Amino acid sequence: MILRLPDARLLCGFTLGLSACVALPDPPELTDLSYLTESFEEPDGKLPDDEGTQEVLEAVSDYLSVAYNLDGLALLTTAMYDTSQALDDALPPSVKAQGKIDAELACPGDPSEAGDDTDNGTLNVTMGIFNSRIQRGVAGSARNCRFVSMRGRQRTVTFSAEIQADFGRDIELGEEPKGFLTVQLTDLEVENDEGLSVSGLQDAYNFRVVNNDSIEILVDPVELGLEDYGSVVLISYSDGSTGLRDARGEWHCTQDGPCEFTRR
Repeated sequence: MILRLPDARLLCGFTLGLSACVALPDPPELTDLSYLTESFEEPDGKLPDDEGTQEVLEAVSDYLSVAYNLDGLALLTTAMYDTSQALDDALPPSVKAQGKIDAELACPGDPSEAGDDTDNGTLNVTMGIFNSRIQRGVAGSARNCRFVSMRGRQRTVTFSAEIQADFGRDIELGEEPKGFLTVQLTDLEVENDEGLSVSGLQDAYNFRVVNNDSIEILVDPVELGLEDYGSVVLISYSDGSTGLRDARGEWHCTQDGPCEFTRR
């Protein structure tokens, strides 16, 4: 995996920012997704019963397919960490950095295949830096980004999207991002080598990568043509099981069995 930092822009922005005679450049204004954190933690929907739960699950099969194949969203964490380390290594300890940096990550593709990294697409990320801390909100895009999904049977997945993301807190240079990653994707296209091809189900998708085990999607049943139950959180687990969280608790549904409800 290769991280490319445009040296000219980096040196220009930070050299000027570090001069005693020049004001520090402001970091870019990026979309604030912090409001989504509460929506994932405390969805306001109330599914009426098991029948309502099954109705939602049947309506979101395509969304589950998307979530199950997008563990590659963790590449955003890789891009942020690699950038954080690169800047930490490049700057003297006494120097403060502030401004904007654009990073390009060559997507990993399938390591078992020979070929050029340029065949695997790219992930481009714009980050703001304030007082030597990378800001929690980032923006970017994926262009034909290929990776091998490690969920279930290993599949080669390709996705493209416009990206807004929130790491939950600012990151010190050299520090590894930890915690939940909230991501909003628009213009999303996903396909894999098993025939999945998804494009344009909705204008925007709100995901949260909790850990290696689960990816969550914030869902509005009205947009699925269902009753207005309020917002619920759909959970795709790596073992193929599914969860649904509403204001009262969480349903956990095995691949072939019934759903079991656990109250908050």
